[in-house]
Amino acid sequence: RYFPDPDLVSVEIDSEWLERVRATLPELPAAKKKRFIESYGLPEYDAEQLTATRAMATYYETAVQAHPSNPKAISNWIMTELMREFNERNLTADKSPIPAEYMAEIVKMVDSSEISGKIGKDVFAEMMAAV
Repeated sequence: RYFPDPDLVSVEIDSEWLERVRATLPELPAAKKKRFIESYGLPEYDAEQLTATRAMATYYETAVQAHPSNPKAISNWIMTELMREFNERNLTADKSPIPAEYMAEIVKMVDSSEISGKIGKDVFAEMMAAV
């Protein structure tokens, strides 16, 4: 049971101060997940996986900034090709040997039919093998 302690004075928090403090906080994972769903049109599962760590969310957003026309394709490539390599090599997004911009470039080339999806996967595998 809870009851007010008579020896403690009540504390009133100024709403302006509270807003200033909120403005200094980084975006929380739940808010980032919601934004990924709303802004990029990702399914909930994809957004959940991409916001599991701050590094993965940053990697994804960097790739989307480099190729903003297809955020879902970037999500697919990260969640299949990149995460498979991460799991096999025990890596994390912040230690990725492949910069997000390079991943975005592969997706961009596949999207523009400059290369096929199969060739894109081969290029990605060669990039990973080279590091």
